[in-house]
Amino acid sequence: LVATANGGVISFPKLTSVQGAPFRASGKGSHIDAPLLSTAYDSEFVANSGSAINIPELTTLRHGEKWGGIKVDGDGTFDLPKLVNVERPEFAVTGNAEIKIPGITSVSFATITVGGSGKFPFSQLLSIDDSSIIASNGAKVTLPNVTKYTMSGERVGFKFTADGNGSEISFPELTEIADPTDQYYS
Repeated sequence: LVATANGGVISFPKLTSVQGAPFRASGKGSHIDAPLLSTAYDSEFVANSGSAINIPELTTLRHGEKWGGIKVDGDGTFDLPKLVNVERPEFAVTGNAEIKIPGITSVSFATITVGGSGKFPFSQLLSIDDSSIIASNGAKVTLPNVTKYTMSGERVGFKFTADGNGSEISFPELTEIADPTDQYYS
């Protein structure tokens, strides 16, 4: 199943769980509505160009072998007020878009990409172990509450990347980076 709204509306009023399905809303006025969806495994939610995806009851997002993320660009806002459980998530926010996740204070094995004026709630994160942070196209990312970063060796390729003129990543309180496996990552 691929649920794609291109200028239209797709509604799943009783859907509570999904596994292995991408949801994509594209174009101004496009809307995907799943008001009772609480659990998503190996699924992806993409909203761009002024579209919206409504999943206000989502509490659990787990990345599997295919995908497992939230991506928004343009002028959209992805509000996830109840999301508290994330496993290996991918978040991407570009343009003037914003992802709001008030219940998340730590992520692990995450990939978080911010481009341009995109907004992600980095200030509430206390831990980002085994995660990658990417800032591009002039994005400025600050993680003011992360004091330690640990790599478990379970995943190769952790990275902090500031790509493009004006792009920045700052860890003002980071005092320790630990790799207990003593592996070299390239």
